[in-house]
Amino acid sequence: MDKSKISWLCQKHTDSHLQLPWNFAQIGVIFLAFLPILGIVSMGLALIITYIRQYKLINYRWINRGFALLSLLLIVVSLFANDKLSALLGLANLIPLFLFFAAYSQLIQTPAQLRQIGNLLLLGAVPILIFGYGQMLLGMTSPAFLEAILGTIVKPGGNPPGRMASIFMYANILAIYLQIIFILSLGFWLEELRKHQPLHQFFSDIKTNSNSPKLSPKLSPKLRLIFLSFLVIATGGALVMTSSRNSWSIAFLAMLAFAVYQGWKFLVWGVVGFMGAILWSAFGVDPSKQWLRGIIPRFIWARLSDEMNPNRPTADLRETQWRFAMQLTGERPIVGWGLRNFTQLYQAKTQFWLGHPHNLFLMLSAETGIITTFLFAGLVGWVMFKTIQILQVWSQVFSVANPDINQQNFPSNQINHQGDRLIIFTYLITFSSCVLFNLLDVSLFDIRVNLLGWLLLSAIGGIVNHYQGILLWQKLDHSY
Repeated sequence: MDKSKISWLCQKHTDSHLQLPWNFAQIGVIFLAFLPILGIVSMGLALIITYIRQYKLINYRWINRGFALLSLLLIVVSLFANDKLSALLGLANLIPLFLFFAAYSQLIQTPAQLRQIGNLLLLGAVPILIFGYGQMLLGMTSPAFLEAILGTIVKPGGNPPGRMASIFMYANILAIYLQIIFILSLGFWLEELRKHQPLHQFFSDIKTNSNSPKLSPKLSPKLRLIFLSFLVIATGGALVMTSSRNSWSIAFLAMLAFAVYQGWKFLVWGVVGFMGAILWSAFGVDPSKQWLRGIIPRFIWARLSDEMNPNRPTADLRETQWRFAMQLTGERPIVGWGLRNFTQLYQAKTQFWLGHPHNLFLMLSAETGIITTFLFAGLVGWVMFKTIQILQVWSQVFSVANPDINQQNFPSNQINHQGDRLIIFTYLITFSSCVLFNLLDVSLFDIRVNLLGWLLLSAIGGIVNHYQGILLWQKLDHSY
């Protein structure tokens, strides 16, 4: 078999010692969402092999030592939990993912690898979209025997009814998954768009090539642009059908971020105006509010204003949940009440079952204490901050004005440094969207979405680890 035909799946790693775990990682990424068992096992093998082969470098990084300290603190505070067994079981949602970050931020090193991960994630999203649209438009369901393979049963009409959930257990879980796919596909679409001629010439070439008896090699990038365009539209439509107010808002903010990054002022104002019109239709004053409601679909403004659920119990409101979480933090600020303890405490207080307080950081402070929560936020925030710093100097370092830097120290970025910068920016925005989502919800308890979020953090963490020398270069360059 021609190796070029399978290169899309088995990308060559820059370090031959990491080729085997990189192969396992690629297989795991493409199957993670649709076949979670296969995806998790494959990604787990990549983790183990990477750690065995790179444990000295992994243990040397101070941020991994920080996560090791965080793990120790989580274990200690769990010993003081209200329900110790639940707290210890809750460690499985965090500590294995710290190990995942340590290994994958060593495994992932270059923008080319970011592209590969993104391509595989986008390809793996296709069956999720098929099941989702089939669920909502065709009443599609799945046989019971597929539950162990897919992770759940696809319910016709969505779960809850009227909200797309696809193969995920609940619409909000699908929403954060689609949010990730939407932002990634949008960033990849923008990069691909930069490579092509004006759109009229683009479609002219498509027509010319379609009449040719033999496909031209140049058609592949054009088909890729078509596929990415379709994916952006399909994912955006599916995101609307999840009825997740949180993800709707974040998707608009992501589009605004890309518009600002590209310098498209007309699009910035367009997005701001569109967002403003929607918000005014939900929360504005008459008569302009009613006029906008005649244009904007009811399921959007009524969902945002919560008029679809006018009689929700007080205990089901986020304001009530957040106040209770802060009360718990105030009562035990150092050790908290224990992981997975919020639910039973909230139920005892309100006689209302609730899985989490719809804010990850309030949940962690209530369950593990303030010190642990700040350490967790600080480690994650440091990776994001360093990524921003690298983006700020990227074009300056990888430019034609610095050929020595390009050819000797960082050869993988000498060809397309602007495209690489856009891809890193895309990953930063995508992971930031996960952080924003967790300010109004908690995605920790779905293994696929949780693992996907840590994969994104590991990806930018790997870039920070591999390219942190450019920050030192800038300091030295400015000192002379």
